[in-house]
Amino acid sequence: MGGLLGESERKNLSQISEDTVDVSYHSLRHFLVRASWPEQRINDRRLEVMKSCRQTKPSTGFSLIIDDSGHRKSGCLLRPIR
Repeated sequence: MGGLLGESERKNLSQISEDTVDVSYHSLRHFLVRASWPEQRINDRRLEVMKSCRQTKPSTGFSLIIDDSGHRKSGCLLRPIR
């Protein structure tokens, strides 16, 4: 998570492994590509973590929007009609 949330411009395996303490490119690649992923357990854990936090706890009308850019958007979506 630290590599994904870090301030690097690039979010590829090579850069993430460089930005993370005690992680090599090869161990990170193995973790992501070759390790067995019990999908249901991962999803259950994801929901458990979301439900434990007030800001991400699902409720009626709940929407979780993830913006990974971290940058303000430029321009204007709505233009006044003249």
